[in-house]
Amino acid sequence: MRASIGVSLGLLALIGLSLTSLAEAQTTEASPVFSIGYNASRLVMQNVSYSDGTSPLRGFLAYDNSSTAERPVVVIFPDYDGIGPYEIWRAKLFATLGYVAFVGDIFTQNIVQGPSIPVAMRSMLTQIYSRNVPLWNSRMKAALDIAVEQPYADADRVAAVGYCFGGGGVINLMRTYPNVTDGLLGVVGYHPSISIAPIEPNNPIRTLMFYGFDDSASLATRDQFMQSLEAANVTFEFTQFGKTVHAFTEPNLIGSSASASTAYNQVADLMSLGNNSCLPDGHLWRDQCQQPLHLCFDGATA
Repeated sequence: MRASIGVSLGLLALIGLSLTSLAEAQTTEASPVFSIGYNASRLVMQNVSYSDGTSPLRGFLAYDNSSTAERPVVVIFPDYDGIGPYEIWRAKLFATLGYVAFVGDIFTQNIVQGPSIPVAMRSMLTQIYSRNVPLWNSRMKAALDIAVEQPYADADRVAAVGYCFGGGGVINLMRTYPNVTDGLLGVVGYHPSISIAPIEPNNPIRTLMFYGFDDSASLATRDQFMQSLEAANVTFEFTQFGKTVHAFTEPNLIGSSASASTAYNQVADLMSLGNNSCLPDGHLWRDQCQQPLHLCFDGATA
């Protein structure tokens, strides 16, 4: 187990970004920043229709078409406004880094998703799934199942990444072991909603969490969550960023849209992206990594 305050800026050079250039950009959901960091001419990018039972779903797929090599899969689960420009941009970055990237749909095609979704609707939707975790897990497993069917996907090397509501989802997904989708090796949560629930002992799904130290979730709750992971012998890392509140990866939460409890933190966002490294050769820790954001699965077994 390791709980830490982490720093890594290696990804910035890799994707052609710098703190200076991003600080000069207008960081909103409509910002040109979402066109930075990838070469669209090298990517296959498309919506993918699939289903969970009778519920129609629509995800987003991205992968680099300059190679025909099989590659690991990263499935991204959005925050409480569903699939929007931010999650799609993240998928393009993961694709550029050599993954088959897929954004999973939780809310179904019947819901118009993204930043324009009313706050009341967001709250209603998240409550539906928070109160029906089996349904939530079913939505996520449907996304993982369709993701590994995509071209060049290595079905034995899968990671699930979630933001806020989606981060809580990937924690629940980890807890479904040993009934979780085959091939899922790790989960990564950004400012995730935390719940305390039983975890199967010796759960092998590696768990990486990023949190703002000033998040409204109590330190006691965070500690209890880490203790539950430790007791179950889960390999995990819990990184916290000082002077950072909830939703620090949400680029629309700036200026008048920010609050004392929710605000974008560009440095924490970029640092956590670069730290999202690394499950190489059976290890989680950044100092073992040969390249940033290598979610990596080498030597790991589900």
